[in-house]
Amino acid sequence: MASGLPPLAPEITFITPEALKTRLDAREYLCLIDQRDFGAVATAHIPGAQWCSQSLLESQTTREVPTKYVPLVLYW
Repeated sequence: MASGLPPLAPEITFITPEALKTRLDAREYLCLIDQRDFGAVATAHIPGAQWCSQSLLESQTTREVPTKYVPLVLYW
């Protein structure tokens, strides 16, 4: 039965690199996705991050994120 309400959109929050470092240092469980070009990823990346092109983002996150409750962090 339709409620007439729009579907819920995922919550989007922007964080600073410092805030991300704090969360990583606290060993918070995060799904890190690096969207930079592959050459930049080969040079340096955040340990534990997975590379994903923009065109594959939706299908990749569906596979990589274990539940909708795991914070997903994208960086580029």
